[in-house]
Amino acid sequence: MVTKDAVAEAWLLLALAAMLFIITSALLPSLPVPGCIEGGTYVGFPLPVLVTCRGGFLPGGGTLWGTPQWNPGGFVVDLSLWVLASWGLVRLYRRVRSPAA
Repeated sequence: MVTKDAVAEAWLLLALAAMLFIITSALLPSLPVPGCIEGGTYVGFPLPVLVTCRGGFLPGGGTLWGTPQWNPGGFVVDLSLWVLASWGLVRLYRRVRSPAA
């Protein structure tokens, strides 16, 4: 039987993990992608989730930026990391807030 407290804690973990993922993806730099020779933009921390490589100017009117590439493996690793971090934060919070026996 699943209790209301367990469901609430699961939602709290997911919300906290999503918040940490979004904030760190926007603010912290991810590891560079070796496939982007001239650099580019990377979203995600610690692994890039969305990568847009910078291309050179081509004489035939080529684009300056390549198409964005989605990295599902990076997304799974990043989100798993933040779920574990959230779980640790919630456990620490419960330990600090629980009355001494």
